[in-house]
Amino acid sequence: MELFGHDIHELPFGGAAEQLQQRRATASLVRELGDHYSGYHATLAAELARVRRPTAPKFDGIEAGLARFDAYVEEWTHVERLVAAEAVLRACAAYRRGDAPLQAQLPADGPPLVEGDLLVSA
Repeated sequence: MELFGHDIHELPFGGAAEQLQQRRATASLVRELGDHYSGYHATLAAELARVRRPTAPKFDGIEAGLARFDAYVEEWTHVERLVAAEAVLRACAAYRRGDAPLQAQLPADGPPLVEGDLLVSA
């Protein structure tokens, strides 16, 4: 199942969600994430705080520059996946509360996903 352009079975939630992702048990995964928002949010927030915003590499020649650029892109991809996981987590929580259908959009009046390079709790 895709939300926010990401397969929810491939996002870095960890915990009990990881086993459900491996089994591709979508309904159980949505239930797990939605019912345990705060724990998964804390895990994602801690990881984003740990990795922070990647620093662009200095270009000093093709070979070394490309290797550093590849690492930089990997770091940004990890950050993007953490933020997407928070969006999915919020969508699952809203769905489980009965506040919204499960879909790839967040309420316009809700808190931002990220402030000051840190994840914000819903």
